[in-house]
Amino acid sequence: MRLANLIIVVLVWLGASVALVAADARPVMRVDITNDSENKVVDINTYETTDRLEVSTIGDVQTTPGGIGDLFLLNAQSGGSPDMRVDGSVTPVYFTFPAHATYDSNVLEIRLFLGCVNIKFTQWACKNAPLPVGIEVSIKSDNTVLVMPLITKTEDFKNKFSTAGLFSIDYAAASDQLLAIIRFDNPFIIRKQGYFGAGNDDYIKIKIQDNLTGSTGGNLNEFSSLVLGFYK
Repeated sequence: MRLANLIIVVLVWLGASVALVAADARPVMRVDITNDSENKVVDINTYETTDRLEVSTIGDVQTTPGGIGDLFLLNAQSGGSPDMRVDGSVTPVYFTFPAHATYDSNVLEIRLFLGCVNIKFTQWACKNAPLPVGIEVSIKSDNTVLVMPLITKTEDFKNKFSTAGLFSIDYAAASDQLLAIIRFDNPFIIRKQGYFGAGNDDYIKIKIQDNLTGSTGGNLNEFSSLVLGFYK
C-alpha cells in the first residue's frame, strides 16, 4: 500500500479531517489535526519518487535539507567583505545576507563572533564603555520585518541576541573570543529573489552605526557573522 493511501486510512480511523489540494500541479494531501492546545498541518509531499509525511505546527510545510549540497554557512557582507570592523558612526554600514537568486533560504541560526584582548561585561567587548548607538540586527522573512534589540554592551550578546546556552567567552593570553548564536527551532524563510516583486526581497541585515575601528572600536582583532541553513 502506498504511503499516501496508508496515511489516509490511519487518519480517517483517528477521526481527522482530510482534504485534497493542488500544489505545483500535483496532488498534495493536507490534513488539519486539532487538539486542545494547537492546530497542526500534515502534508504528503512527493520529492522525486518518494512520498514524505511533513508536519508543521505553524500552518506550513516543515522542510528539511535534502543533502549536503543544500546546506550553506555564509557571512553577511558589505561590499563583498564580512569584516564588520568599520566606521558607521556618520553613515551606517549594512552587512547583508541577501535572498538567493534561485532558491528559498531556510535559516537555522545566526552567529556573531569577535576577538580582542580583555573582554568585559558592562562595556562593549574590549572598549572601556558601551557603544554610543549600538548594533542592529534585522530580519525580513516572508515579507515581514523583525528588528532585534540593539547590542551596545557585551552582555547584550547573551541577554538580547543568543539562544539560552549558546553564548560563550573564551579567554586566552593573546586574544579573547566571544561567540553568540541565535538558533531557531523551526527555520525561517528568506524567499528567493523577486518573490515579492523587484526591490522587495527578504534579507538578514546587520547595521553598524558606531566606529568599530582602532581603539575607538575597542581594538577588535575580528568581528564578523555567519548564517547557517539550507536551500530548498
